[in-house]
Amino acid sequence: MYQHQASLPKIPIAKLEDTMQRYIDGVTPLVSAEQLAQTKKYVEEFMTNPAWGPHLQQQLTDLDQASTTNFIEGFWDSMYLDSK
Repeated sequence: MYQHQASLPKIPIAKLEDTMQRYIDGVTPLVSAEQLAQTKKYVEEFMTNPAWGPHLQQQLTDLDQASTTNFIEGFWDSMYLDSK
């Protein structure tokens, strides 16, 4: 079943800007104009504060580089296979 897994390409990591834009697109129909403006402000702060968005994006990149398969594998295993 997994005989070709090693030959599969890694799952790409989305750019932080792309992820944040998809978030804004997703919440836009669900919130008021005032809430959307506040959300956009928070997203901008998250993306520009080096200790937040860029730091987490770097951690994700580091996880991906350390993995032989993909960055999701460790999370997936603990989420679905651990009985805790």
